[in-house]
Amino acid sequence: MRFPRYIPRPAEEWIEISVPPLVDETTWQAAQERLEMNERFAQRNSRRTYLLRSLLVCGTCGHTLQGWTQRNIVYYSCTHGGVHCPPGVPRHTCSIRGDVVEPLIWQALAELLQDPQRIRAAWEAFQSEQAATPSEASRWQQRQIILRKQRQRLLDAYQASAISLEELIERQNPLDVELRQVQKQLDAAPPPQPNETALKTFSQRIEQALAASDVETHQEVIRLLIERIVVTDEALTIEHIVPTVNNSRLHTTCRET
Repeated sequence: MRFPRYIPRPAEEWIEISVPPLVDETTWQAAQERLEMNERFAQRNSRRTYLLRSLLVCGTCGHTLQGWTQRNIVYYSCTHGGVHCPPGVPRHTCSIRGDVVEPLIWQALAELLQDPQRIRAAWEAFQSEQAATPSEASRWQQRQIILRKQRQRLLDAYQASAISLEELIERQNPLDVELRQVQKQLDAAPPPQPNETALKTFSQRIEQALAASDVETHQEVIRLLIERIVVTDEALTIEHIVPTVNNSRLHTTCRET
């Protein structure tokens, strides 16, 4: 029994059509961010919750510090400083105790987030940045304009006898389908929320998180606000804190090296 073979037709014989997206851009981006976070912070085989897992980075080689426990004491250490050291990077030891670094990081966040003036200033800066970025509705409107121009060019080509009626219908139908989909997205787009309401809600969530005592809540807050923490012999550098503009440097004492 011979199986059929499928050979693509020449590219010049292909008929291109526009396919409307299954989900809007905002939903797709949110899903990608969630997938990235899930992959980064996956528990895998870890039996213990390490507060700063996947956030501490070696300032010498750039690898993530690994959490481990010895005699009920948590350590974060670089496993690429010895025989596994990357080419061109000097041998090094980068290790710090959890009971030293974890309170420092949480205290820095608590002091930062308890300052309402800084929260407001950073929130306004964030809102200004968002205003400069095209909204989802704006992107749908731009797509709508493009589709209408394409449809008008097809009509102009037909009136100039450059294409036949059959070709006009064949190429115009997909445009009409996508235009209807775009209009549905525009009709369903939520109105923008007032900044003051969003700031109040955000501040309330911050207060609740700071008042919590469980490790899971602390970990969630830290992951949302911190991109990474670079560990060197002199200091801990907290990068990309939200909501703040500047990086934060914490001098470390009682380091384990």
